[in-house]
Amino acid sequence: MLSLIQLAWPEHELCAVFMHGSIRGHVYLEAKMDCKIGDLLRLIPGVIRSRGATIKTCMESSDWKAILSVLDAIVTRGFAVGKWALVFKGVYKGDLGYVSRIEPWEGVTLLLVPRLCPPPSLKCKHPRTPSVPDPALFQPGSIQKIYGITPSKQAHETYCFNGFVFEHGLILKPFDLHSILLAFVLMSPTLTALFAESGYPSIPLSALIPRPPLEMMFSQGEKVAVLSSWERGIVEAVHRDHVEV
Repeated sequence: MLSLIQLAWPEHELCAVFMHGSIRGHVYLEAKMDCKIGDLLRLIPGVIRSRGATIKTCMESSDWKAILSVLDAIVTRGFAVGKWALVFKGVYKGDLGYVSRIEPWEGVTLLLVPRLCPPPSLKCKHPRTPSVPDPALFQPGSIQKIYGITPSKQAHETYCFNGFVFEHGLILKPFDLHSILLAFVLMSPTLTALFAESGYPSIPLSALIPRPPLEMMFSQGEKVAVLSSWERGIVEAVHRDHVEV
């Protein structure tokens, strides 16, 4: 996309060009798709071609507004405020995050227990393998001592540090739809304890155990088998995180 912007001249009449973080493999242009634009696209590295011609599709004007939002894709995948998502890329790979906001353009903003990298002075000079920082709640006093930087206080229990916002000790991080999955796994005891310790107002303690997928839901009177002993029984009562058999 950057190459396209750098090589475009006024004669190309290129009004706009952008890419969407959650829709990969496509570059969107607002322009008159004539031979001048075609010649320009042939100069751009990475643009896929078929028989020498650039692969392109014209969009109806009724779809222009829709392409600026991934809200439909977010809803279709089941994401909603108050649910849990599993991160499977980056420093937070394997961690569960609480869906705090739905961003029509970016994707989903999660509340996570921070994993802050230590300052360069504390890093090993020749690490054999990259280490993942341990999870720990954000504490302004500790940050000032370790990094020598005083976090900027924005509101009650809200701070800015290193380009991120922290609320009640948790970090707010945006993710596109290629980096997270709707979570149907249990949280580790360490993260569960830290989320509980944060006391975040909108995360009730009962929400710290994500709900199981629909295929694992039980109903009263249903016949089941206990995996540990393979004894068979009947469900007497259903609770959020367990059943009585």
